[in-house]
Amino acid sequence: MINRRTLLGAAGASPLIWTAAFRPVFADTPKDTVIMAHQIDDIISLDPQESFEFSGNEVTGNIYEKLIVPDTADPTKIKPELAESWQTSPDGLTTTFKMKQGRKFASGNPVTAEDVVFTLTRAVVLNKAPGFIISQFGFTKDNVAERITAPDPNTVVIKIAEPQAPTFLLYCLSANVGGIVDKKTVMQHAQGDDLGNGWLKQNSAGSGSWTLRSWRANESVALDANPASADPPKLKRLLILHRADPSAQLLALQKGDIDIARTLSPEQLKQLQEDPNYTLVSAVISDWPRVLRSRRASFSARSAAALLAPNLVTCRVTPSKSRKCARARTRMGGPLSTVKPILPCVPTARSPVAIRGSASRRTRPSPAS
Repeated sequence: MINRRTLLGAAGASPLIWTAAFRPVFADTPKDTVIMAHQIDDIISLDPQESFEFSGNEVTGNIYEKLIVPDTADPTKIKPELAESWQTSPDGLTTTFKMKQGRKFASGNPVTAEDVVFTLTRAVVLNKAPGFIISQFGFTKDNVAERITAPDPNTVVIKIAEPQAPTFLLYCLSANVGGIVDKKTVMQHAQGDDLGNGWLKQNSAGSGSWTLRSWRANESVALDANPASADPPKLKRLLILHRADPSAQLLALQKGDIDIARTLSPEQLKQLQEDPNYTLVSAVISDWPRVLRSRRASFSARSAAALLAPNLVTCRVTPSKSRKCARARTRMGGPLSTVKPILPCVPTARSPVAIRGSASRRTRPSPAS
């Protein structure tokens, strides 16, 4: 088995909780599967129009695509994702989006303007925690049908109540609450007037790089690669186990039980920085599942760095050097992913990343090494 021991530094803590069903995974993990330890007990729903917690937003941000997203290289700029182009009227009240054609949901259904209208309307009508990000533009249950429309399958028209800076609306549409859902699939599972919320809490209906295989509260999240995605991962599966005790994460990493540890302490990171078997890099941590896509056939310590860091570096760094090292993104073939901020207009944080093994190592050492 090709071994992949990688750890990410970030804040958080708690003991591992798993079920017996996951224990066999550790014995012989396929090379196209990655196991991550992380604190995920804050997840209460994986419905993108309801999720408002950090861990849940990390997951949904990689299952669902949005009309537009901030440019990773320059967050002051917006770039298209499901939208092909957009234009705002001179009075600042109407923004018209043209959709990319040929995009599909995991179900195989085409992504259309109707799905966008349904999603944004759903955010307003459900009025869950993140709903204000959309409704603050004057949308209510009574007027949203008139103000967010799809005149044809490839066009979305959004009319806001008062003039705003166009970029403000765009950044808000790039929030996780703007993750576009498959209307047909969601409504097939609707109960009463819940617009599929009960089902979508623990299932997925997106067009992103990953699909939700399962979520067990306070235990685990399993994601499968979405073959219908416009940019499908080469890895098959990502398993996230709830383990928040940094010491337990480090031990599991050293034993080879997990591939990624997300919540090591600064002291542990410093310890690993002194270990020649680890290479620290700077990485954006808000978009880990989507960037787990290899440009190589095999998974090595070097390619692990490429998988985990959209702004790739291969040098030893400290947080103060993150900006400088993030520019070394072409060393492994260029940027690998777009980072999706958890909330609009909030810069994404960076954390140190340690890669087990030297850059040239092709297989990881035995747990005893």
